[in-house]
Amino acid sequence: MTALANGRRVSKNDIRIEACGAVDELASAMGMSLAFREADEAVKGLLPYQFKDILSDLMVLGAAIGGATKATHGQPLYITHKDVERLEAWIDASEEQLDDL
Repeated sequence: MTALANGRRVSKNDIRIEACGAVDELASAMGMSLAFREADEAVKGLLPYQFKDILSDLMVLGAAIGGATKATHGQPLYITHKDVERLEAWIDASEEQLDDL
């Protein structure tokens, strides 16, 4: 057994534990990419500024999945429809820059 952020105890094979791990791994990979980008002046402009917003959303998502009940710094512990639309707009804009297959 392990505890969620709200204190509720769940099995270590609970789907929420797996989901938290997956969100954490994605955030880790994105954070490393961002760190390498910021450390290397030659590639500073290559990765989109949206990474920081997406990382923030992933932290909110991980907290919500993990059972956190209180927001910090005034940010809600849920992803809104507006957040999803913002991400979809970024994806659409990125796809427009790709060459046709």
